[in-house]
Amino acid sequence: MFYLFTLQLQNMNHMKARPTALILILFLCSTVALIAQKNNQLAAYNTLENGMIVLGTAALTNIGVSSYQLISTDSHKDFHTMNIAWNGVNLVLAGLGLRGNKKMQLKKIAGEDLKTYVRKQRNIVWINAGVDIGYVALGLWRRDKNVDQGNAIMYNGILLFAFDAIFGLALNSKYKKPFSQKFTFNFVPNGISAIYSLN
Repeated sequence: MFYLFTLQLQNMNHMKARPTALILILFLCSTVALIAQKNNQLAAYNTLENGMIVLGTAALTNIGVSSYQLISTDSHKDFHTMNIAWNGVNLVLAGLGLRGNKKMQLKKIAGEDLKTYVRKQRNIVWINAGVDIGYVALGLWRRDKNVDQGNAIMYNGILLFAFDAIFGLALNSKYKKPFSQKFTFNFVPNGISAIYSLN
């Protein structure tokens, strides 16, 4: 579905006004495209950063709650010990993810390189979601030997699956056609035509 807009310049009285108007229109259009591209890049980096912040915050919360439970009660010690260890790894992964994202921002990668980077991160997240299902199965198996450890593995597997599914969908949304790519500009005999794609 397209919306077509044609700017007619034939009624301008002065010949000098025509090139000036064309230059002004092209400048404005290129500025809009550049702003849209920068916003799209910023959104991709923000999504990656926010995902790691959520993972790190969840890890810190789990470590804090399980540490408190270990100190204050004698029940389910194996669950809380396993939970602390598991979320310690998650916290390290979140820190490494934030560091990697910051490095990519400092390199100022954009365009296809940024798409490739986000696509790679998305694929890793989807693979992790599959592994998370394996963690749940492992937890079920481990319950026969140690109920608390099995429950801790299942609990973290389910949480990570939910996180990876939502994070993967958020990264996938970065592949929608950006605003700057929906516009097409063409010169016509009496002006400029602008086509905006609604797809």
